[in-house]
Amino acid sequence: MTMQTLANILTSPAACALNTVDREILAAHVLQKSRSWVIAHEDYTLSDVEQQSLISAFSRRADHVPVAYITNHKSFYDLDFYVDENVLVPRPESEMIVDHVTTDIQQNKDKNHAVIDVGTGSGCLILSVTHTLHHLSNITYSAVDISDGALQVAQKNKKILLPQTHIAFYKSDLLRDTNLSDYIKKILSKTGQLTLIANLPYVDETWEADLLKQQDSIALKHEPHIALYAPKQGLFFYQQLLSQLVALCRDSHADHVIKLYLEINDHQKDSLTQIIKDHFPHASVEAHKDLANHHRLIIAKL
Repeated sequence: MTMQTLANILTSPAACALNTVDREILAAHVLQKSRSWVIAHEDYTLSDVEQQSLISAFSRRADHVPVAYITNHKSFYDLDFYVDENVLVPRPESEMIVDHVTTDIQQNKDKNHAVIDVGTGSGCLILSVTHTLHHLSNITYSAVDISDGALQVAQKNKKILLPQTHIAFYKSDLLRDTNLSDYIKKILSKTGQLTLIANLPYVDETWEADLLKQQDSIALKHEPHIALYAPKQGLFFYQQLLSQLVALCRDSHADHVIKLYLEINDHQKDSLTQIIKDHFPHASVEAHKDLANHHRLIIAKL
């Protein structure tokens, strides 16, 4: 292979199919340098291995593989998460969940708290919450997923980011695991607050074909189907979660507070609010918008 400079590779046909930012990030990843170093060292001569690795990375990105899967890194809430094809790429709009959960708990820090992240994926939500609230000692943390691959990614991130903090991991179809349900019943038998975070699959499964035809969402074809799509207008898993929770609440302590933080699509606000009310008639429900002015988060106090 002919020796080439970084400038040659970054202006090659394979590279020019990508935007400048992606090119620079991938070059920095392959060369194990910073993006600023790549920009300042375009005269750097690449080895054969570096050339091949960079061309391969450009090719994968041209096929719409998310940059985060190629680099195995994604920043979320100022933390650097490992990600791969077993989990969704963390989205910036999900950071508002962390904002609301941590603010609420800090405003009620005299209570005992249990935080459970259902459908944890990469662990970005539970680990960001735990990292932010590390100074509080009266909180327990748990993460739940049905996917072995996702749990492995979440546990890897926990070891990297919070090696000294205890987080319990459960393989479970929502709250069905016996050990998990017993744990929740034990929590609910005492005073305190149970916080359930759930960014479950909520894309209407009938949308899939149309989404994959759109340029701005075609990368979804590389993300795990099980973590994206759901029947019943995308609300099937939230319905299941609420039904399971009703059963677990039958013997709950009168003074125990339950709060749900559920990520949604903009059009699902009214439907999910009604589903919550059907299961918990006295629940108070709030909808919050993201920075794009789309309803993104439902907070329910049961």
